[in-house]
Amino acid sequence: MTRIRVIWGTIIMGLTGLMIWFKIGVVGFLPRWWLDIALAVHFYEAVLATLAIIVWHFYQVIFDPDVYPVNFAFIDGRVSEEAHKEEHELTCEQSQKQAEPEEMET
Repeated sequence: MTRIRVIWGTIIMGLTGLMIWFKIGVVGFLPRWWLDIALAVHFYEAVLATLAIIVWHFYQVIFDPDVYPVNFAFIDGRVSEEAHKEEHELTCEQSQKQAEPEEMET
């Protein structure tokens, strides 16, 4: 469901952005009020996306009970091996599978 929202938001931002960017060409075949609507939709979609990203990141880095009071990975990008296994289980398993043949060869 999140991917659909991202794709839909990207399409809306792209179409309205192009309408605003090429407003003289748009007004040539659409009434002026279409441009006003595109400007309003583009603005509110940008506000919505910005707020969603801010709230999502604040939760992931600060307010998530698993990382409270703060996830220090935002400073240097490093996490403990235990946290990596817990949060990225599939990636961890794949890297272990890739490392096993290399260990056998040496």
